[in-house]
Amino acid sequence: MATYLGTNAYINFNSQTLSTTYRKAKADEGIGLVDKSAGADTHTSHLAALKETTFTVDFLMDGVTVWNALAPGTSATLEWGPEGNTAASGKPKYTATALVKKRTRDASFNDINTATVEFQLQAAWTPATY
Repeated sequence: MATYLGTNAYINFNSQTLSTTYRKAKADEGIGLVDKSAGADTHTSHLAALKETTFTVDFLMDGVTVWNALAPGTSATLEWGPEGNTAASGKPKYTATALVKKRTRDASFNDINTATVEFQLQAAWTPATY
């Protein structure tokens, strides 16, 4: 398995590059569950339902342009290159239509201001390469 540093990661949403100030990116993939328990069952059992993916980015606040582009309810293409986006590099690239589910901003006394945005993907990641 290849290992790589996150310093080259590329993250773009709604024409705004988040990777220049990001600190952490996290993709969570899961499924919904449908309860199929009935009758004399003694244990809950489930069927796998629809897939669900969230993508969360922690970043440093840098003015209002990026913050304004991440308003809850905004839908746009999310592009993630965990190893960077160097042209003709063959590095992985993932894109999906995403909706801003929520955003938070932290301002602390005597510390740097940070923010977090949580995206809800509207479809599965489309894998490709740069």
